[in-house]
Amino acid sequence: MTVTPSTSPSAESGFTLVELMIAMLIMTVGLLGLLQTVTLAYGHSLRNRYREQAQQVGEEQMHQLRRMVLDSSLHFPNATTAVRPVGGGLKPFRVTRDSRSQGGTWLLTVGVTWWFKNVSTTQRIYTLKKKP
Repeated sequence: MTVTPSTSPSAESGFTLVELMIAMLIMTVGLLGLLQTVTLAYGHSLRNRYREQAQQVGEEQMHQLRRMVLDSSLHFPNATTAVRPVGGGLKPFRVTRDSRSQGGTWLLTVGVTWWFKNVSTTQRIYTLKKKP
């Protein structure tokens, strides 16, 4: 004859309330860490998209500047704003243009400034153009 040991109700298989609460706490901390990682990755992705758009705006402005016939009497607006769609919304980019005569060439400068999380970033493009 075999004897089966009797067990108390607390020794039954399953989770106790304390174990369940601890498991939920651990999962909550893990999910919050994952959420922070996703937010950080999205911020980096958005910053890269702003930089790419700023580069594209700068190149377009530089091409316009290079197509102009430059002389010392030419005056163009040196500060404008270009608005581009980025990240589901419209983003303004401040564009500054400058031309300086240096001997037989012009030094052309285009600067594009944008703001992300209240921090401004400026990207500048330089080129030389021979005087006609």
